[in-house]
Amino acid sequence: MKIKQLTGFLWLLCLPSIHTLAQEAAEGEQLFVEKCAMCHRDLGMGTVMLMSRITPDQAKLEDRIELPAELVKTVVRNGLGNMFSISRAEVSDEQLDKIAAYLSEE
Repeated sequence: MKIKQLTGFLWLLCLPSIHTLAQEAAEGEQLFVEKCAMCHRDLGMGTVMLMSRITPDQAKLEDRIELPAELVKTVVRNGLGNMFSISRAEVSDEQLDKIAAYLSEE
């Protein structure tokens, strides 16, 4: 009986972190839509340009498999190819962390 109580207690301790992870994922998606989607969703310029470089099923960033958060942050801050760099005034480091976590599903 004590093991069940302890397990239940430990599970309750995890609830805030589960809620926090879900909330952070939702914030990351919202920020992606606000800051990135105009170029990186269906038929956006970024998606179309990526289709010429990688397989079309991986060109849409939200559909990418194994997209490291650090790569997202580096490309956003430094630019790559036709993508220009995005300043901290446009996307804060905190916002970028959330976007990168959303895209990398961390």
